[in-house]
Amino acid sequence: MGIVIAIGSYLTANFWTIDWWRPQTISGTRVGIEDFLLGMLNGGVGVVLYEELFRKRLYKRNEKVHEFGILMLVFITLAIFFFSFYLLHFTSFFACIISGALFGFLLLLLRRDLFIPSLLNALLMLSLSLVIYNILIIVFPQFVERTYLFKTLTGIKLTGIPVEEFIFYFFFGLAIIPMYEYWQGLKLRSIPSKSKRRK
Repeated sequence: MGIVIAIGSYLTANFWTIDWWRPQTISGTRVGIEDFLLGMLNGGVGVVLYEELFRKRLYKRNEKVHEFGILMLVFITLAIFFFSFYLLHFTSFFACIISGALFGFLLLLLRRDLFIPSLLNALLMLSLSLVIYNILIIVFPQFVERTYLFKTLTGIKLTGIPVEEFIFYFFFGLAIIPMYEYWQGLKLRSIPSKSKRRK
């Protein structure tokens, strides 16, 4: 999932965040290796965060892999985004959240057993982003002012961080668990304790 999200992050950074944020890159270009690395980090952490903290593991739910199904959902999501962004002229943030929330909602309709894990994962991603962004602000005090385009954002901040970031990470955390499990036909279960394993 880290690789998948990294590729998506790199490809979409040219257009879907142009009025949201413009972080500096080592190369000085609009899109840099940082976009790929951030996508890999988000995807890798997002898909295992709940599993590790709540001691869950994946097992095969059925033999069917839903490659076509996940491609159709991605296509629908992109279509909603482009319609909202280019035709309705929503900002990239609102277009992203509308399409992303729809993506997560459709996935959870297909995998209702993952509603609670997905919700908890969303809260975990939100909490983790709060910690990381505050560390960034401590290390780079002007990070927010030099990165975000507040003319197209709400201007609302939480501990000095644009609220849009927390909304994004909430929906990202909500969608990434059912995305992988539905795609691969997997299910979550608890890891048995050592005493149970001995028995």
